[in-house]
Amino acid sequence: MTKPRSRRGGGRPTIADVARKAGVGAITVSRALREPGRVSEELRRQIQAAVDELGYVPDPNARALASARAEVFGVLVPSLTNNVFAEVVRGIYDSLSDSPFRIQLGNTHYSGLRKSGCCRYLPCSALRR
Repeated sequence: MTKPRSRRGGGRPTIADVARKAGVGAITVSRALREPGRVSEELRRQIQAAVDELGYVPDPNARALASARAEVFGVLVPSLTNNVFAEVVRGIYDSLSDSPFRIQLGNTHYSGLRKSGCCRYLPCSALRR
């Protein structure tokens, strides 16, 4: 018999916990949460009941690792105290509020070296000059 894996993040329920509670596989739970139309209504209700009971909240970092795709919008600004840049950042947040993207903000302090450092943490395909 295999030993259940310990939880990370202070005991937050995992997708495996939801699957066990609902009596289905983790892949089925993932599919039901991401693409509800691909599972039956009854199965969706069963999984949703387990999600609600356990208080499961999907972890966007785990999703990014599993899919090798992060829905992160990187924003580099030279200053947060300059009103122009603050307004740009506010507009970006407003524009992306209903999207799946999370915003990663970097303040370069007008330094090319800091800009390079910030860019290290963004996926290469996301970099735009």
